[in-house]
Amino acid sequence: IDNGLVAPQGQLSTFGLWIDPASPNVLFASTGNFLRSADSGATWQTLYANTNVESVAFDTANPGTLYVVAFSGQGLALKSTDHGQTFTSLTTPDTFGSIVADPHRSGRVLAAGPGGIWESDDGGSTWTLKNNTVVSGALLTPDWVNGFLYAATAPASIVRISSDLQTVIPVGPPAVGSIGGIAVANGHAYVAVAGTHDVFVTKLDPSGNVVYST
Repeated sequence: IDNGLVAPQGQLSTFGLWIDPASPNVLFASTGNFLRSADSGATWQTLYANTNVESVAFDTANPGTLYVVAFSGQGLALKSTDHGQTFTSLTTPDTFGSIVADPHRSGRVLAAGPGGIWESDDGGSTWTLKNNTVVSGALLTPDWVNGFLYAATAPASIVRISSDLQTVIPVGPPAVGSIGGIAVANGHAYVAVAGTHDVFVTKLDPSGNVVYST
């Protein structure tokens, strides 16, 4: 395809699309390759070939800075400070599934891996294990406005973690099925579950305690 999108066997599959909040004309896509567009998707540049990107997180406290986690044989963690024009590899103590940047504290980033949740206060140069909650893949979603993180843990359950990583509270039923994604909006967490028609409703009090779940 002449706009830079590579379509193996004539069929293009997109597994993720991200928009730079500090420069909305800059887009990133995961198609089996990791791609960047600087013109709102009119043309694309391949940044990393044969690389499946799991998550992209933008550091709104430092516009132009973003963190990328990919699986290319082994876990790959990348950082850019120029809106994705160039990247450097991060040295990590674990195989991260996702990295998220705290918008309220410049340089603070959190990462989820098989060993638990890690924290860096220097933009990913050094890491400290802060919580032993094991998060499934890239399923760590922050709600920075309300001071929480939502995470999927085995076996297919959801927990809510305080942003200081000190408190972990199960929310919802003990198992909701194969979780494909978590989104947060207006203080609510939404969970996408594959291969099931089950639905649950959970009510929390202002302190985060489960009032009821059905």
